[in-house]
Amino acid sequence: MEQDFIQCMLFVTFVIIIIYTVSKLLLTKNKIPFHIERAFTVVGEDNKDIPVKNLSFNGIPAIVYGSYDSNSKITNKLISNINNTVSNNEEFEYYYINQDDARLYISENFEPKLLTVYDSLSLIDKNNLWKYCILYKNGGIYMDINLGLKDKLINLISPMLKSLPENNNVIFTKNNNSIAHKLIIAPPGLPIFKELIDSFINNNIVTLNNLIKKYNYEDNIKFYIDDNYIKSVDTNEICFQIN
Repeated sequence: MEQDFIQCMLFVTFVIIIIYTVSKLLLTKNKIPFHIERAFTVVGEDNKDIPVKNLSFNGIPAIVYGSYDSNSKITNKLISNINNTVSNNEEFEYYYINQDDARLYISENFEPKLLTVYDSLSLIDKNNLWKYCILYKNGGIYMDINLGLKDKLINLISPMLKSLPENNNVIFTKNNNSIAHKLIIAPPGLPIFKELIDSFINNNIVTLNNLIKKYNYEDNIKFYIDDNYIKSVDTNEICFQIN
């Protein structure tokens, strides 16, 4: 009898361990690294590789920002896409921001009133406001984490930046004749982003579409989004979207 009890308890313990292990695997979220440093180097006078710390393109820092919902499960496809983007574009530095990171950034870099406004917004508006803040303060490249590149990022932006004036250039994406937020490339300090931020503070939110004509950026909309693809104006496919 005692032996049967022991065997029964061992079986129950085994089942509990299996259930715990399976449930943990199902509930565990993939984690995205917050910061990935630039791997690109140049050769110094002593023939040693020197990391490039302040690389920029026509005044635009070589930094890529992405954002994601803290409560969403990150799929293996997204992780793989991020890894491919980073490994194929070693000239760039990467920051992947969740809502906690975004809130902290706003609290440390902008007036307290903006943080109060941020806390009151919907998830979509929070994400948009954070993009405007970081692009205004730092400049760089915002790209949705579910966008994959079909070419190196440097090959994408360099030809188009040559036709734009330094420190007053910006590239937007377009979707159904409206400005999209999937990919934005800009130097720091652009007035258009300052006005967007102020519109949140003043409780009179304006959109990118409303300000494009005011700041004469019609010709700077270099890409449009067609279904799941981002295409350049000459229809060369440069990106794809991960679902």
